[in-house]
Amino acid sequence: MDILNLTFPRTKFRRGYDGQEVDQLLGLISANLALPLAERTLRPDQVTSACFSATQFRDGYDEREVDRVLEQLAVELGLRSPSEL
Repeated sequence: MDILNLTFPRTKFRRGYDGQEVDQLLGLISANLALPLAERTLRPDQVTSACFSATQFRDGYDEREVDRVLEQLAVELGLRSPSEL
């Protein structure tokens, strides 16, 4: 999964997640996935329990889609990196 180029459906009039906050977490996840498992500083549970500021009446990311992607990435964080296989 190309984490840094992910796009999410946008929200405006319904609740969403703050896009900058989501993007910051995705950058941290990407950096951690590049490391061997023993050197990762981000745990899967930290990804799935991440909280973002809510948006309404301004642009945000669709909450359900972000949550779905973060669940997948949390699983990947617990797996060995390709260089370790």
